[in-house]
Amino acid sequence: MKSEFSEDITIVFSNECSIEFNSQKLASEIALEYLNIKCKTRCIPLSSFLEFKTESTNKNLNKLTNVSKKVHEPKNIVKNGCCSSHKNELKTLMFIFENRKGNSDVIKLENTLNDWLCDFRVDKGDFMNSQVVFVIQDDSAEDSIYSDQFITNLRNLFTDLGFKLLVDDNFYIKNGDIGQILSMIDYIAEKKESYLESLKNGEPPNSNHDNHKEDSEDVESEEEQEDDSEGDIENLGEANRQMTTPTQRKRLIKQGYRLIGEHSAVKLCRWTKSRVRCYKHTFYGINSNQCMEMTPSLACANKCVFCWRHHTNPVGTKWKWDTDNAEFIVSESINAHLKLIKELRGIFDTKMERFNEALKIRHCALSLVGEPIMYPQINELIGELHKNEISTFLVTNAQFPKEVESLVPVTQLYVSIDAPDKVSLKNIDRPLFRDFWERFLRCIEILKDRRERTVFRLTLVRNFNMTEQKSEIEGYANLMRLGEPDFVEIKAVTFCGTVHDNAITMKNVPWHDEVVEYSKALINIDDYVRDYYDLVCEHRHSCCVLIAKKSYCVNGKWNTWIDYPMFNKLVASGRDFTGLDYSCQTPEWALFGSPEEGFDPEDTRIYTKGRHKLNK
Repeated sequence: MKSEFSEDITIVFSNECSIEFNSQKLASEIALEYLNIKCKTRCIPLSSFLEFKTESTNKNLNKLTNVSKKVHEPKNIVKNGCCSSHKNELKTLMFIFENRKGNSDVIKLENTLNDWLCDFRVDKGDFMNSQVVFVIQDDSAEDSIYSDQFITNLRNLFTDLGFKLLVDDNFYIKNGDIGQILSMIDYIAEKKESYLESLKNGEPPNSNHDNHKEDSEDVESEEEQEDDSEGDIENLGEANRQMTTPTQRKRLIKQGYRLIGEHSAVKLCRWTKSRVRCYKHTFYGINSNQCMEMTPSLACANKCVFCWRHHTNPVGTKWKWDTDNAEFIVSESINAHLKLIKELRGIFDTKMERFNEALKIRHCALSLVGEPIMYPQINELIGELHKNEISTFLVTNAQFPKEVESLVPVTQLYVSIDAPDKVSLKNIDRPLFRDFWERFLRCIEILKDRRERTVFRLTLVRNFNMTEQKSEIEGYANLMRLGEPDFVEIKAVTFCGTVHDNAITMKNVPWHDEVVEYSKALINIDDYVRDYYDLVCEHRHSCCVLIAKKSYCVNGKWNTWIDYPMFNKLVASGRDFTGLDYSCQTPEWALFGSPEEGFDPEDTRIYTKGRHKLNK
């Protein structure tokens, strides 16, 4: 079925491509990301955009009449469908300028636009449903040599020609900065969607620079934007205080999320629905049917290639949205989760004992989607959960060191370790922060000083962060030495189907035995890891193993499980405590090498092949 709103993009790059600033390469990178999300895209040099040329239609008539009719390239863009007069379409014309002096193409563009304004052959009505966007090849506005007045002149000229200007600011992007490219695409899409939605609802569209009117309110608005210019590009234009657009909310709801307020969500974990034990039960003694998976922040600062949320959530590097109260989020999340649980009552083979247990939430996994630590009231939210005697398992992508440092104690703090070096982390996590590696290392360093149980979570993706090179495994060992985590979870990536910008296929999913061998190689990579860590647990069904500090082996018995009542008492007491203070013995069946391979013997394992089920 064809989409109601077309997504055609024309990218115009400078002709003068130097080694340092190659605008054609950047245009290709942007076009590739647009093609990944099924947008019709084409790249043309600026000289082609500026030229007049013979119209190609009706060649026989031109020969007979000896008339050489000239048309400008933007008119051809209209004819080729890259700009449109259809009211439910808004095409994008993107210009890429190299950040260097003496770029004659930039001067030619301004001169040509002035000429077009006076040319009868240029119909201003052709571009009324097209928007123009400006990209500067550089890290930030502070480094740009292009004055505000120059860009303002171009904006005014394009407006006079009939173009829409929905994006007030320039995008500053360097070649290869995929994180910034993706955040720009998301930001443009949100602006476009808001504009089209207003047209659809018959509301006055919020298009900028109409007739260059600048009253006192406009000047004040511009000053506010200048104050926020320190933020990354995805933080520009903060008029919309809602985190999610209507389309994003629809997609999340379709995927099974129950949205809470403006920026939170819960979803029923598949282990809760299947009423069996997940690997967290094997490793830490969590009762899967009593676990609530939720997030107080749908937004994230990464666009990981293996993200199973299909990138339907917003992205950002700082909190810029309306904030719901922590008590409200916890209360509504519990209510929404229990409603989802009650829907399981009539399902065949539901064990009523497990069902009744599930109505009492004992654990909360703050890892559903987005980056929970971005939520400004995260400490208050954790306090509300602990007040209800709900244990907390918080996962962070290690991009917010200040928030990690100020975080109150949780039951277990996870840091996602998706790559052992800067280049690999950029490729697999596609972070939005430019100083992502420094932030990553700082978060790991802070982890060493945390007193609760801490975990490195390694998601192995074959050919991405699992090449089995010695230097790669040494990189992970160096991170372990820096953060000194209590535990290291090593898990095979979960394939969740094809996504438009997801490069993961089943070929990238390692087998459980490969995960085990990789874990053994990590333990034996150097003396530090060998002396302080050991391979303790496995859960074959999840392709996951657990490495633990040897300090958790007390009197010859491993203590990876959590004493949850003890944790609740320690939190209520207000005194300092460590992870060992609320740890308890791991059962034999959960240990690595056991015949059960991490599967709780109290449950019945079901092997499926097509429609036939064989009970073990």
